[in-house]
Amino acid sequence: MKKYCLINTLVLFVAVSLCCRPAFAELVETHPFVLYSADEFEAIRARIDSEPFNGWFEDELEKAEAILALSHSWGDGSEAPETEAYYAKVLTFSYVFSEGRSDSRDLFAAEAARALAAIPNSSYGSRFSSDLSVSEAALFWAEAYDMLAGAGYDFSAAGGGVTGSAVRSRLSALRDYMEDDNAYLPILPPSSPAIGFDFTSSIWIEGAADNHHVKLQAALSVLSLATLGDSGAQGILDDAVEKLAKGLELMTPSNGASGNGVLWAEGPNYHLYSTHQYLAAVDALRRRGVVDLYSDIFSLAACHLTLPEFVMPDGYMPPWDDNRAAVFNIAGLLYSYHAGLEGRDMLHWLWRKGGSPVPSAFRADYIARFDDSVPTVSSPADLSDEASAFFPESGFARLQSSWDSDAVWLLLQSEHGGTHTNGRAHEHPDPNSVILHACGELLLIDSGYAGWSNRDATKFAENHNIVLVDGAGPPASSQPPIGGVWSIGGTGSLMGNCFTADRLDYASSSANYENTDFTRHAIVTSDGGVILYDVLTANAVKEYTLLLHGNGGGSSGGTFESHENGALWERDNAALRSFTVASGDEIALTSRDLQHAVYSNELLTHTMLEIKQRGEIESYLTFLAPSRTADTMPSITAIEVENGQGIGISNADGRKLVLQGPPEGSTVRVNGGGVESDAVFCYLEYDADETVQSIMMIDGSIISDASGPVAMTDARATLYVDYSDEYIIAGHVIADGSRTLSLHNVSAETLTVDGAVAEFMQDGGTLTFNVPGEAVYVVTREREPVVLLPPSDVIVSDVDGDNGHVLDISWTASPSEQDGLVDEYRVYRSRADEFGEVVALDDFEDLDSLIAWEEHAVVLVGSVAAGQASFRDLAVPLNGVVYRYWIESAAGSHVSEKAASNWQEPLSVKEMPEELSILNPFPNPFNMSVTIPVRLMHESQVELAVYDISGAKVATLQHGTIQPGLAGFNWNGLDDSGRTVSSGVYIVRLVSDTRSVHRRILLMK
Repeated sequence: MKKYCLINTLVLFVAVSLCCRPAFAELVETHPFVLYSADEFEAIRARIDSEPFNGWFEDELEKAEAILALSHSWGDGSEAPETEAYYAKVLTFSYVFSEGRSDSRDLFAAEAARALAAIPNSSYGSRFSSDLSVSEAALFWAEAYDMLAGAGYDFSAAGGGVTGSAVRSRLSALRDYMEDDNAYLPILPPSSPAIGFDFTSSIWIEGAADNHHVKLQAALSVLSLATLGDSGAQGILDDAVEKLAKGLELMTPSNGASGNGVLWAEGPNYHLYSTHQYLAAVDALRRRGVVDLYSDIFSLAACHLTLPEFVMPDGYMPPWDDNRAAVFNIAGLLYSYHAGLEGRDMLHWLWRKGGSPVPSAFRADYIARFDDSVPTVSSPADLSDEASAFFPESGFARLQSSWDSDAVWLLLQSEHGGTHTNGRAHEHPDPNSVILHACGELLLIDSGYAGWSNRDATKFAENHNIVLVDGAGPPASSQPPIGGVWSIGGTGSLMGNCFTADRLDYASSSANYENTDFTRHAIVTSDGGVILYDVLTANAVKEYTLLLHGNGGGSSGGTFESHENGALWERDNAALRSFTVASGDEIALTSRDLQHAVYSNELLTHTMLEIKQRGEIESYLTFLAPSRTADTMPSITAIEVENGQGIGISNADGRKLVLQGPPEGSTVRVNGGGVESDAVFCYLEYDADETVQSIMMIDGSIISDASGPVAMTDARATLYVDYSDEYIIAGHVIADGSRTLSLHNVSAETLTVDGAVAEFMQDGGTLTFNVPGEAVYVVTREREPVVLLPPSDVIVSDVDGDNGHVLDISWTASPSEQDGLVDEYRVYRSRADEFGEVVALDDFEDLDSLIAWEEHAVVLVGSVAAGQASFRDLAVPLNGVVYRYWIESAAGSHVSEKAASNWQEPLSVKEMPEELSILNPFPNPFNMSVTIPVRLMHESQVELAVYDISGAKVATLQHGTIQPGLAGFNWNGLDDSGRTVSSGVYIVRLVSDTRSVHRRILLMK
């Protein structure tokens, strides 16, 4: 094991501690073990013959051929060592699986062996640019050696003096070098030539890991396993795995999470960067039985499962925290690594949404490890009716209108704890910041990432959608002038109360910086409007600056126009209009261009809107209206409000009022509008008829409109009420204790609070009930009974050519259908004159019992949706007898009287020549296989098909020309999609141009 010491560099003292976990069990070196094990080899080789693996492998072979064509001089410095190592992996994987597929197979192996023989074993500082270069190269080399050794390759076959022992010696020397912390410190005497780099990222410091540590220890773990037979390798493995586990824990901090996921502390881009090494290492360690880090580190798998939760509608990750946003290209592998883990299907969805990419660096991994089983869940919409979700421990809220690509999507950032502080060099100062994607465009942007060398162009507070105090915001990540640990000053934010409802979704987040408390409330309405309500509290007069980074203007495309109280940003497909009112007496709007890097590492500019005000306790109220460029934007105006400010939004569907009052809660009144409240924030939504659809107040006890009081609580609370349904009122209460809630002009039939039936008091038109501090309530209003009128003029007619076994029933629609009260029409049948006991057609297991039942009772044979006025009964059991039909209108549990058919005479059996016939099927009844004999008098175009007893086609046995004479057809009890059907009566129908015939068969399992 290594010796650790206290390093004193100038005035910087960094304590480095030894991990104390016991050594792992002694192992025997085994190959292959990284991408696959020996017992998986044949399965991988077999799957390469099928898609998508065949296409991926052809790409790998093409890359290997291109590497051969380079005639590269390995180790001459013309290529970075990590590039040479990647070439070795491609060549080796192509060799191992190309038997019978490539004439260059032996050349692949020889070239890979020569690449391994050129691994540096001294002068590392002249070959590697940093510890990152070392870790990337080491893993690729270890993978290449592992595959060649596992295939039993004779290294001497490569010629040029290459031997297996020489390759082994170089791998071991590299392993020892990687394990020496001092090897990366140019300011200390190293054990071998040093690599000049940020030393606090290169050595192990307890509690201060980052992607450097994770990548280095992951590669070292694999390299140690690959050379485990060498002296000292076991101890290095123990140390590397312990450090890898510590690093992964620090990068995926749980923050006390109990199942809702976490984020990679450095952001999604550096998560992707780290996976190049740690995915292979974690999988190899689990395969070798060393340790299962997915089980040991709960937050690691949770971090993977969280990725789809904050993806933007276009499939990219939101551009914050040094993020280039293309994380979806590892999602397919993560799906494969987490077989059996609940929630993994969403990783497959994320991978598909990104175009199912297989990047070259992971191509061999995808071929070897990808699970091509079909997910049971195809999209997040399959999991929940609600698209919005809240992740307080991970540090974000997603307010989203749907899972469509043009959905309105708002991300409210609220990172805290390890998710925030462990980001260090890659953490941006973004507490309470928001990002908006809508109508297929990113409209309110964060700064993105243009690579390490350009990070100072985008990393500061002014690059985010936050509020500055006296021109300053939370501090950006920083580092002492000479080495040291990156720090961001400890500024985080905490998510507050959140809920999702039919007509709006709500979340809040709080932070403190520059001796000021900030609370941001974010709302997304059902029609895609976005409301931001910011409250700022300091103990002295400050200048506050609200920043809005719309994606337009500058060099990035689109346009920017300043407007009264806001601005308009327009792009090709969508536009964003902002409108802000503020509590301060003097408000100033200015704009300027800032840099960003979104979707790529190219630095571009956009135009940022700044809204300044001065005060001690102030607030901003902002309405954001995203729209498609071809659509008409709503009318947005400032409205006169006593003791506050307000915004009015109107369009053809109705209007909204958004109000803010003073923080102390003085009553705000809309002048001439009849609306007033003691809340600090109010939202009222009206339809085109001026009927209230929903209301919300924050920190208030009463809200009234022109008709009088609407809602009251006995103490201040956040309250939401949805009136849009005629018979149901739903809402949320958020308070610091129990509350008594009164809703006016409401008569209740039932009440539930948090899903449980609750008591209420009805006093005239006022409904009063108690709720706990945080609750969801649902009021069912009293309603008039639904009266459905029946249809009329029910007519039954025969269908020519089937001898009375198919009947058409038609009717005149119910007058209630015009009132929107009818959901469907139900069709009943019987041979009895009177309507009696009913059994559904599907409940009969044999034909005899059905025929017997219909002699005296009724069968429900089917239904059609409102808007249709006919039904074809395809399975009438008997001909030459009277059948009576009844039709009723239905809506849920409400049904009309039944309208009876006017047909009372039996249909005569038509005499038709025996042009075609079905002879007796055999056996009948049958168990999974029956032969159906068919006789034709003439050559005919026919269809022979099997139907269930309700008349739905199950299987097509023949569709085409049959020659005259006798022919037999077999049915094996499978439907057209290959699924086994259930036991019961089925109808075989033979149809030609002129007639059809039937036979009944009984399947008994």
